[in-house]
Amino acid sequence: MLRMFLVVPLFSSGCFAFAIAEAVEKDPRRDGESCSDDDDCDSEVCRGGMCTASSCESSGECEQGFVCDEPPSWVEGLSLGFARGACMPTCDRCPFRVEPRWICGGELCSYDTAPWVDAGDAYDGIVGDPIAVTAEVDLDDGRELVSAQWMWQGEVVASGLEAEIVIEAAGTWSVTLVVTDEAAATGSASVPLHVCVEAGQACAGADDCCEGLECVDDVCQ
Repeated sequence: MLRMFLVVPLFSSGCFAFAIAEAVEKDPRRDGESCSDDDDCDSEVCRGGMCTASSCESSGECEQGFVCDEPPSWVEGLSLGFARGACMPTCDRCPFRVEPRWICGGELCSYDTAPWVDAGDAYDGIVGDPIAVTAEVDLDDGRELVSAQWMWQGEVVASGLEAEIVIEAAGTWSVTLVVTDEAAATGSASVPLHVCVEAGQACAGADDCCEGLECVDDVCQ
């Protein structure tokens, strides 16, 4: 009787109720249910606030509104037939109206995990002078930016979302910002950059000179 007396108060306390509630909260959620991170889902994949990508061999194994996206034949061949597909939402179940990274194309709805890059508007500058460039990047939930590099003619000319670029040739050029996140996903965006020559500097044509100047005898004036 003494043992029972000691055990009963423990299980009748709020601790037991809390333990049950905690266990319920941690129950894995099925595809299509809301989530905040991968641990919430039975598939261990949370995309855009929704559990998805449970392993499957046929659509009959997927939740309603999901179909089995089977692996490419070459992947299946490399895995000796052990590769399985992933249950993906159809367009009817696609939450693209509330989460723009979900994209509906054909029957299936897919999720874009790549960084989204906005390199800004067109920039103007002077040959040899630093030109300030500013960009914005939208990353998938939970990811961090690893690198941001501004490219011109195949070379890195600056790093960082806010940077300064120096171009030593007049003209309208295209510069590209390439970013990488911690999952090695990449994104890029290009933007025009017009670089001109000041008065007294050499020019090859009228377009080389800054506004209000003309190219006369190969000199902007």
